[in-house]
Amino acid sequence: MKMKDFLPQRFFGDNKPKEYKGYISPFYQMQREIDDLFLNFYNKDFLTEFKGNFLPKFDIMETDSQYLVKVEIAGIEEKDIKVSLNNRILKIEGKKEHKKESKDVKYHRMESHYGSFERSLELPDNIDEDNINAKFKNGILEVSVNKKEKDSSVTKQIAINKE
Repeated sequence: MKMKDFLPQRFFGDNKPKEYKGYISPFYQMQREIDDLFLNFYNKDFLTEFKGNFLPKFDIMETDSQYLVKVEIAGIEEKDIKVSLNNRILKIEGKKEHKKESKDVKYHRMESHYGSFERSLELPDNIDEDNINAKFKNGILEVSVNKKEKDSSVTKQIAINKE
């Protein structure tokens, strides 16, 4: 066996499922999730992120004046989302309920994730904790956190201690 056989498929650019006469293997999604597990293993937040039943994706951006966090949480109602900030830790949690259609419906495949989730993100020191906004539209939660202005006009005097 070659070392290449032990590494996740996506290291070598093969992101497409294997098809056989139009049929995609049911193990493809499982392989993708295992690949993600190994790719994210050394992420410092790896162990704390698996508190819920599923893990929504984060996009984290920065401009000159603010930080912006976008979270994909399609299928969740606004009332089921909670956003909080405590000691620079931005915490986003929610719950996605599975509503059964009827007793006559049989599922042959279910790829949607249901249950609760919780994600936390440590923000930098220069945030303005009093100026945070969140909006939810089309399954995307956007949290914007303004940066504090640096006050460069303040001069701090430093006392010299005698020995």
